[in-house]
Amino acid sequence: MKASALEAENQMPTGSLSPSATDQKRAFVLGVVQPGLAGLMDGSISSLAPLFAAAFATRDSRTALLAGLATAVGAGISMAFSEAFLTTAS
Repeated sequence: MKASALEAENQMPTGSLSPSATDQKRAFVLGVVQPGLAGLMDGSISSLAPLFAAAFATRDSRTALLAGLATAVGAGISMAFSEAFLTTAS
């Protein structure tokens, strides 16, 4: 098939305003999944850095555990505030 025939076959009608299922999936991935994964990676690095720093600096498992717990509590509080902000802003 020629490229022009394929293009004509796959074009949406100009009068149609509703997005196709592919467009909806793409919008969901770009609007929800991608920012969520970026936040997950950023949060993981931010949470693991103090834990490993405490473990390597002190060579004490109890201190590393306390640093990990403090980091987890801080991350939980941060997430609670951000979720509360998102629900009240919309």
